[in-house]
Amino acid sequence: MVMPRVGKVIFSLLLFSVAGMQGQISLDARTMQGEKLHKAGVGQPFNLEVTIEGAGNGDFSTPEIASPLGPLHRTGFKMVSVNGASRVTYTFTARVDKPGTYTFGPARVKSGSAVFESEPIEIVVSEQAVAHKQPQQRSHQKNDDELALARLFLSSNKAVVGEKIYATLRFYRLDPSIEFHAVVEPEQEKDQGYLIKNRQDARVGREKVNGIEADYIQWQWEIYPNKTGEIVVPAYRIDYSMRPERYDFFSTLFGARVAKTIYSNAATLAVDPLPPHKGRVDGIGHCDKIYATLEPAVMHEGEGATLTITLEGDVDVEQFPLQRIPDALKVYESKKYSVGNKQSFEYIVQAKKAGEIEIPSQSFTYFDVEEHTYSQLRTNALPVTILKSENKQTANDEDLVIPHEQEHVNDESTEIKGITRYFHGMPGHTTHIPLWLFIVLVLLPLLLILWRWMVKNSALIDTFFPRLRRWRSIRTARANLARAQAKNDYAQLYSLFIPLFAALLKQEPSAVTGAAIEHWFEQHATREELIEWEHFFIALNQARFFTAASSSDSLLFDEAEKWISFFKKRAHV
Repeated sequence: MVMPRVGKVIFSLLLFSVAGMQGQISLDARTMQGEKLHKAGVGQPFNLEVTIEGAGNGDFSTPEIASPLGPLHRTGFKMVSVNGASRVTYTFTARVDKPGTYTFGPARVKSGSAVFESEPIEIVVSEQAVAHKQPQQRSHQKNDDELALARLFLSSNKAVVGEKIYATLRFYRLDPSIEFHAVVEPEQEKDQGYLIKNRQDARVGREKVNGIEADYIQWQWEIYPNKTGEIVVPAYRIDYSMRPERYDFFSTLFGARVAKTIYSNAATLAVDPLPPHKGRVDGIGHCDKIYATLEPAVMHEGEGATLTITLEGDVDVEQFPLQRIPDALKVYESKKYSVGNKQSFEYIVQAKKAGEIEIPSQSFTYFDVEEHTYSQLRTNALPVTILKSENKQTANDEDLVIPHEQEHVNDESTEIKGITRYFHGMPGHTTHIPLWLFIVLVLLPLLLILWRWMVKNSALIDTFFPRLRRWRSIRTARANLARAQAKNDYAQLYSLFIPLFAALLKQEPSAVTGAAIEHWFEQHATREELIEWEHFFIALNQARFFTAASSSDSLLFDEAEKWISFFKKRAHV
């Protein structure tokens, strides 16, 4: 019975190989700086690394990690071979937005029909941000964690649904050698619980931190919670560089820098629902005053005037709801503008019928976040005098004319002014349409439908025609570069390369990472070109925040044009 014995031997060898492979697959948690991690802060990202020892010919599937967060996004890959033995490491980035103890793993890898697993790991997530030491520290000096700080704070830690909350991110540098490079926003979740509006430009300042004067860069924006419960604004990443530990003449000569990364804390906001209320709610915030004006208050039939509703206070309103406008007036929406704490809503009103009328008092109902109750403000009523028209047009004509002396009314508005008189034919004369014009009129709707379809399905078109997307991204980058150079706007210059890399990497702009850009350079360029690109990117950030515009800074526009041409050539556009 030789065959059964041989089968048993082969089966035993397979079991031995599987058991051995399980021991060669490991799952570890690390900080974004590469340190071992067992505890993390709410909203702070960290890495999960799956390492396969003795990967051989690489006949393995991409690892999958059992995660309480659902599928994880792979952010890195590394392979090392020493004396024929291979080690492959896959990196996944995770972020937890609620405190607790979380189990990640096992990590699973498939090789043919076999499945190999690692041991699971546990990570404790706490409310407070967890500080991690940098891998390298300066001797006889403060730790890097003490030389650069990133803090995220909210204007309030409690809110109601729809209330405006200010979020502020500050990056402090306690060492003059520190140079800011970039701030990286956390990935936006589909159900993150808030909307972001009105991002302000970065500004610089100086204040005391732990008793020491420190420079800072500040970013501020508004968030509006759209669901109840506890929501988390995740930690933000800031990239910067500083002098190396050994800073001598040669370091000064060659501009040696050490790249660093720091994460801010996460911020938590408790959101309550709005109290029950019967009727309309027009806004949330605090409002001090509301009033209305009409200019002019006397007009002829067919003429127009400007109705302005002004709110004073800290309340965000997209559109003011006009109420009970008399039938003798026709209202056209115009514009909204803000000055300080005043929001004004302008409407064009057109007189349709002669008589003495009144625009009734307009009400505004809002939830007062200071008093925690509903309040209502009312405007004054506005008397209006409409005189008989002096021309032959009837009062009910929809194409009545607004006088030219009303400068605030747009004379090109066809809704008010009317265009029918331009198309009246001469009596007794038949007008024939030229053949070419007839063809254009027939094809125009089809071309319009095709254009709207292409705009709506641009992502689908980009998927099937990546070369077209790359060509379009190069063209857009050059146009944005011209606008940035005309305005001497380094912030716009900084942002024009992200859509370009998204096209080159066949990704969405929000998915572009530094690792992905470096991987592209490894495939399409040399190491020297990658280093040159990194120097350009650092210089660009320095020009944005820490230096005034100079002749050397103006060369950045020429460098940007050079890089656009470089990407065009390497992308074969």
